[in-house]
Amino acid sequence: MIVEQLVDKKYRNDIQGIRVLGAFIILIFHIWFNRVSGGVDVFFVVSGYLMASVLVTDYLNHGFESVLCFWARIAKRIIPSTITILIVTVVAGYFILPPTLIEPFLEEVISVLFHVENIKLILNSVDYLAREFPPSPVQQFWALSVQVQFYFLLPFILLPSLRVSQATNSLNFLFFVLFTLILSSFCYSLYLTSIEPSTAYFHPLTRAWEFFSGVFLFFLIKKIKLKSRVSGLFSIVGIVLLLCAALLVSPDLNYPGYVATIPVCAAILLILSGTYEQLYVNKLLATPWFSKMGSYSFTIYLWHWPVLVFYREINGGKEASLLGGLLIISASLVLAFLTSEYVEKPLKSIDKSKWKLVGVSSVAVSCSTAFFCWWLLIDYRSLQNEVYNSIDSKVVATDWSPEYVNIATTIDDNYANITRKQLLAVRWNRPKSIREGCQQRPTISDLIICEYGNLNSDRVLMLVGSSHAAQWMYPIEQLAIEYGFKLKVMTKSGCPFGALQNSGNSCSQWNKQVIEKLIEDKPSLLIVNATLTSSVSKEFVPQEWVEQWKLVSSEGIKIIGIRDNPRRLEDLTTCISRNIQNYNLVCRLDSSDLLDNDVLLEHALENVIDTSSYFCSDGVCPPIISNFIVLRDKHHINELYVRHISHEIQQKIKSFYPELF
Repeated sequence: MIVEQLVDKKYRNDIQGIRVLGAFIILIFHIWFNRVSGGVDVFFVVSGYLMASVLVTDYLNHGFESVLCFWARIAKRIIPSTITILIVTVVAGYFILPPTLIEPFLEEVISVLFHVENIKLILNSVDYLAREFPPSPVQQFWALSVQVQFYFLLPFILLPSLRVSQATNSLNFLFFVLFTLILSSFCYSLYLTSIEPSTAYFHPLTRAWEFFSGVFLFFLIKKIKLKSRVSGLFSIVGIVLLLCAALLVSPDLNYPGYVATIPVCAAILLILSGTYEQLYVNKLLATPWFSKMGSYSFTIYLWHWPVLVFYREINGGKEASLLGGLLIISASLVLAFLTSEYVEKPLKSIDKSKWKLVGVSSVAVSCSTAFFCWWLLIDYRSLQNEVYNSIDSKVVATDWSPEYVNIATTIDDNYANITRKQLLAVRWNRPKSIREGCQQRPTISDLIICEYGNLNSDRVLMLVGSSHAAQWMYPIEQLAIEYGFKLKVMTKSGCPFGALQNSGNSCSQWNKQVIEKLIEDKPSLLIVNATLTSSVSKEFVPQEWVEQWKLVSSEGIKIIGIRDNPRRLEDLTTCISRNIQNYNLVCRLDSSDLLDNDVLLEHALENVIDTSSYFCSDGVCPPIISNFIVLRDKHHINELYVRHISHEIQQKIKSFYPELF
């Protein structure tokens, strides 16, 4: 029978070596280069190849009951080490991570326990504001989540196809199914990577073709006969491709997309080259050291990330040095060895009759860990609700000063008594429009229009742009209420008024609709961002914005621009948490590196509100002003600080167009 011929009882030590290559490439490029390397793609191809072999063997031994056998094998291999790594990481993370990072960390731990970490990261990538926080110590589990999802799906695709193959004594139908899946997934990967790469990176459908390539290779490999020279050439080309994927692929390229074909092809060539006669590279990969390390490879991958994250936290967020990186790798190897020797191996040796007890115990520990994390999250959730429920009442508090306080008095070595509650609450201090869901997602071009103020008024104020426009909503809404305007807010995450070259098609389409709406409504006043700041370069005025302003002005619409606030490389609350004793020195910014006063001298807009004095004085931009943490992440202003300076903003708006007020 044709299916029986697929079973190969020869153990491929060199495949373990391929897994080692993938693991160490990941470690090296995560630790010292902080970018994608293609190592995970190698894992996916190898997993597809090996799991096809396991499933075919189980199918021949147990028929369709092999589904349960297959899943039991996977659970036996994955659950013990996963729970062990998670428990250690949760305990260490609770004591090492800044309090501002505990909540998203615990949320991800729960996602990992249910093998949906990649879905959680997709949701975070869609949530523009959630992107501002550094990766959690369990983010690496996204790859395991994708693998588990593939393992769950594989029997439902493979077993019916194998049944057809047995009936027809041909693999043609199976090849057709696999080829269709590979092509469909690859095309979807190209599409999604082009429009939303951050989502595509974690999406199971963009990665499915990599797994199914390994599955396809398993069934195809028996039909391929390679000469020695060709095998040797394939192994060398495979290594070269793997190194090219790691060394030459620019981090600016969207991933996975077509770029992922490089490490995938590398893995395929390396597997092919060692099928019949192992030469050169494959002999090296099959040596005892590589074979032994291969059994630890994925555990090494799972351990290296929390070790790296905790190393950075202990060192104040700094990247690892050469020595530090070697320590991280050494620690990962030791932890992987201990996990294998004292968790995985003892469980493998347990009698089959006791595996039901082990399974029940594993589920119980997983659920207990999830419950513990959920219990810890209650405190954070209650704080979020408290912030949301009280933020609108704080403007009338007796200790609230509606007038601007000169920030020069705060730029010294005196430190405000910053509490844990303040640090945790500041991330939720968002504008009303964002809290109410009135901001379009990055990938969607449809307009979301929210109205505030006097809803029956014919006089209209419009606030348009990205989240950097939305953060100025409060003072504008108060003007609308006081002077009888209707305020219309149209904002979109990551999309300014005037789409930039790198803004994407969604932003361009959204801007076209905004222009049409502006021309239709003819607002009394349009308020937009006037400049664009960056954490790595000086402030400037994009030409695309200027063209858009000219277009709107030609329709007789009055415009006021608000100068952008300074941006940071690091989340501010995290910086303060890491440096609570000297945050004024460590977390301050040099305004000369970020702001450029020359952009205001010949600005295309006649009326621009210069906000720089609200954030910087004498060349320094302090992290805390008048006891307010200025930013709630890397570059969005704390809503309470906006309210603190709102009186000044309102006065400047009225001074530009007194006839409207």
